[in-house]
Amino acid sequence: RQQHLLVIRYLVRWGADHQAQNGSKQIALDIAQQVVPRTKQEETTKRTIIQFLSQLMHPSADRAMPTVADGTKPSQDL
Repeated sequence: RQQHLLVIRYLVRWGADHQAQNGSKQIALDIAQQVVPRTKQEETTKRTIIQFLSQLMHPSADRAMPTVADGTKPSQDL
């Protein structure tokens, strides 16, 4: 699970449609929100993934990068 964000960012960077739906009409954000984390690390990863996918769905008007939970700005590097 720790590498999920890296994979998601890689796929989006190379053109994957973050709004693509599965057979149940769910997008990646819907699925990420349903994940039940078992550890604190998984909870942190889940929040980061949801934040990343939410930014794709609802980019800010001024395109400013929001900060993550620890107050730092997320890196756009893979």
